[in-house]
Amino acid sequence: MTAPGKMPYEAKKRRAQEIYDAQIRHLIGPAELEKFVKIDVLTGDYEIGDDSIAAGRRLRARRPEAVMHTIQGHSTRVLVVHSPNRRQRAMTAPGKMPYEAKQRRAQEIYDAQIRHLIGPAEMEKFVKIDVLTGDYEIGANSAAAGRILRTRRPTAVIHTIQGHQSYTARILSPRAIPRPAGNL
Repeated sequence: MTAPGKMPYEAKKRRAQEIYDAQIRHLIGPAELEKFVKIDVLTGDYEIGDDSIAAGRRLRARRPEAVMHTIQGHSTRVLVVHSPNRRQRAMTAPGKMPYEAKQRRAQEIYDAQIRHLIGPAEMEKFVKIDVLTGDYEIGANSAAAGRILRTRRPTAVIHTIQGHQSYTARILSPRAIPRPAGNL
């Protein structure tokens, strides 16, 4: 085995599946198949949870040098493969969340707390939702609503919904914007 965190992906996946089959599979019933199992492939320690990131954070709190792999529904998933490196620390830092998880959580908050407040006249308004706290701001201008929410919640993880649907704004880097010929 190589240095902690430097295990090849296939070896990590194989080891996680071995640990899962030997120690964990019998604990997961049909009702829990949607749960995420984070496994430290070095020690065999694991954490089970509804949220992959939260389970990973709990395991990381117990085992800071853990080399993690995710299993869901009795099979390994290529969701987020954790190892103690810069990219992993960025993904689990406060305020970081995969887009799909953020979108799903925002839609849950919207459906439970906000949808009934948005009438036909407000369908064009933007709803900025902090997916960590459930706090939200409704406004005609997306940027303004985001600034107001960010003022109240500086560490907010914000997702935008407009017209009862998730809103995705594509932001291009300056290098991706085509420039007219002759302008340098």
